[in-house]
Amino acid sequence: MTTFSVTRRRALRLALSGGVALATTAIALSGSVASTILAQQSGSSVQLIGVEAGAVPTTNDVPEVSTTELDSAGNPVNGAVAIPIVVQTVDLATGQVQTVSTPQSLPDGTPLLQSDEVVTGITTLVDGTIVLTIDPVIGAVNETNPTRIVLLRATPVALSVSGLKQDEQLGDVAGTSDGSLLGLVMKKNGTPPADLAQIDLGTGALTTVNKIQLPRNRSFRTLTQCPDGTLYTTAVQNGGDTNLVHLDLGQNKAVDSVTLTSNGSVWNSGLESLMCTGGSQPQLFALGAPRYVSPNAVYTVDVGSGAMTRVGDLDVAKATLARN
Repeated sequence: MTTFSVTRRRALRLALSGGVALATTAIALSGSVASTILAQQSGSSVQLIGVEAGAVPTTNDVPEVSTTELDSAGNPVNGAVAIPIVVQTVDLATGQVQTVSTPQSLPDGTPLLQSDEVVTGITTLVDGTIVLTIDPVIGAVNETNPTRIVLLRATPVALSVSGLKQDEQLGDVAGTSDGSLLGLVMKKNGTPPADLAQIDLGTGALTTVNKIQLPRNRSFRTLTQCPDGTLYTTAVQNGGDTNLVHLDLGQNKAVDSVTLTSNGSVWNSGLESLMCTGGSQPQLFALGAPRYVSPNAVYTVDVGSGAMTRVGDLDVAKATLARN
């Protein structure tokens, strides 16, 4: 099966050359799969947006980890440095990949992402704004800092999420059709339980959606809303087996739909992102990779059976669908 691929190193070189570079690369898709998907979507183009943290921008290849130094009293101080956010778009109809110009700092010069932080979620709002959730890595000096929401506008905005407990973070997020933002609140170490919450895009304040409670003994990783308003997430079992879950706000409960599979085997490594497009017949896409496999790839997901069909490699950390 033919794949499409843009390596992280190549994307980073493109993004950093000149500071605001824009590059286009032709790619070859799995023609039969892509054509079938697009036909079901009435010929409309499906465009993915991928995000990845770049390497520390030096002339040498510096490991992508935060540095820790000691002050005169022997206490650790944060030696984190700014790292670039690399954003790519992939058009499934034409097979075209673009690395797009992306702001890297706030108006006051504060970097949007540092080497002791990680992007944990991505979505788009109804106006097309890309939204990222950024969390400190476990063990970093700033580990107790709250999640930041970054709105990647021409003049970017960063909001600290309030309402989280010290051991909680905001993971994946979903921009809804009514213009609001939903997210998954989870433990920083990834253990259960998790909650569905709404986030105020003006203040960053978090409000738990109490009318639906996620099962308290399961880990939840991804979140998406289909154009018809249906919410989906994925639940990961202890062994990694991954279930597609419908968040039924009408019945106020989470309903297991199907267990995800690939090539007839149970998918047991979770997902990085879940996306949904389409009209009366929604189409789910997933970003992930089998255990011990790199890079990530894009898959279609059959809602009825849970079967995942690989479309092609996409070397990004998280992905979402662009708004038309």
